[in-house]
Amino acid sequence: RYELIFEVTRKVNDLFSKNKKLAFQIDNDGYIKLGKLLEYNQVDEIKSHLKNKLVYDSHVPFGGSGLNTLESVRKRKASACYPLIDILECPYILELALDFDILEIVENYLQCVPTLYSINIFHTFHEQNIIEGIKSFHRDADDVKFLCLFVYLVDVDKETGPHIYIKHSHNEAAFYKNTKLNFKNIFPPIMLTGHGNDKFFEESLKDYTDILTGSIGDGFLADTYGIHRGGNLSKVLQVYKQLTGG
Repeated sequence: RYELIFEVTRKVNDLFSKNKKLAFQIDNDGYIKLGKLLEYNQVDEIKSHLKNKLVYDSHVPFGGSGLNTLESVRKRKASACYPLIDILECPYILELALDFDILEIVENYLQCVPTLYSINIFHTFHEQNIIEGIKSFHRDADDVKFLCLFVYLVDVDKETGPHIYIKHSHNEAAFYKNTKLNFKNIFPPIMLTGHGNDKFFEESLKDYTDILTGSIGDGFLADTYGIHRGGNLSKVLQVYKQLTGG
């Protein structure tokens, strides 16, 4: 019995150590790649659950003007998202939100018990119909300190809207330590949300810009106070058809 207790304790300590290291990596880089979080069959079940659900014509519900079919929104808007009740009834969503490893990493990064404040599933549509807010470099200011868990429900390459993140830009101390650049103006109060400074970011911080591609079910954690944007969407209509079966 004592050997069993020792073994369980050792494994828990090893897990804590691993997750603490991952939290430290976020503290330094602003994000971590987590690999596959959902299997293909699980993503298929999520897609099946959402297939005939109505959507808001925005990438967040409060930005929408009401519910409509996904196809009608796609023809006139840049993005669409689902009502919270439909997301919460999705298979695997809450299980993922309550995953022990993910919560352990988040708690180590935040240095407190985390609170879940938002869950969203959204589409982004064709390049010519995309709003500048998604494609423009910016930072989020959702709270004093926070993390977002992203999971791709389709294969995402450089032409299908990958998340693009500027390393170390979530924290002024981490930025200066890793880049040795003294760009004070990328942090508030001067820069605020960061919108309108794409040329500056593209030219001055291209060596620290990471394009986060991934396969179906792949995920990553990011402090989106760090500067980020959506990527090239030239093949996103093809992916939309793959996702909806249309």
